[in-house]
Amino acid sequence: PGAFVSIVNYRTPALVVECLRSLAPQREALGGGRVVVVDNASGDGSFDTIRAAIEEHRWQDWVELLASPTNGGFSAGNNRAIDRIRQFEPAFDTLVLLNPDTVVRPNALAELL
Repeated sequence: PGAFVSIVNYRTPALVVECLRSLAPQREALGGGRVVVVDNASGDGSFDTIRAAIEEHRWQDWVELLASPTNGGFSAGNNRAIDRIRQFEPAFDTLVLLNPDTVVRPNALAELL
């Protein structure tokens, strides 16, 4: 099974896009897994900004964006991502939690996994 990444956003859409941009050349390291971004009810247009970037860069095959109706904090956002990941891979065993301000250095994901 593949590896998964969870990113929880709250009013930091530009940082999330940069994080995804740093992950793009490393997506093969996910081995068929995905990145799940949860917008934690930002209310500032974050969801639309991130969605537009995903569409513009054609990241839909490895990135999924979820909108949380409430902001339950970092843990709740990650739990929402985990619930979605279990729909892809019920017995997944690898999850990387990234903050939106993370820029993943080249080959770092593969080395970590």
